[in-house]
Amino acid sequence: MTPYAASAAPVTRIAAAPEPQAQTGPRGRSIPRAGRGHFLTEAPINGQCINLMVDTGASVVAFAESSAARFGPFPSHGDYITNVATANAPSRGAQVSPMVDVGGLVLHDVDAMVLPDEGLSENLPGLSFP
Repeated sequence: MTPYAASAAPVTRIAAAPEPQAQTGPRGRSIPRAGRGHFLTEAPINGQCINLMVDTGASVVAFAESSAARFGPFPSHGDYITNVATANAPSRGAQVSPMVDVGGLVLHDVDAMVLPDEGLSENLPGLSFP
């Protein structure tokens, strides 16, 4: 058995890049990556701050019932008539049209859905929020 000979080549160390900071421009906003690798932000919805997780697979802005209760109007049981497919399971959603503000980019009457809490674990700024 021959012992392993250490290489005389120098070791190059590369420093980790710093996390990007949120940036604002005239036509868009940048959201920095959070610790789990997701992109999270806090956004006023009808004036009430709600946590959002960016999900490029979400077709529309989607809110969990518990979050929607904070910014109102809260949909009634009969409003949950739209069939939706989520990562958790098929569900029914209620259509709402709130004012959404992400980093100062404000849109009124955004097409959005409220889903039961068990159907949605995070609020999502979907593709209906350009």
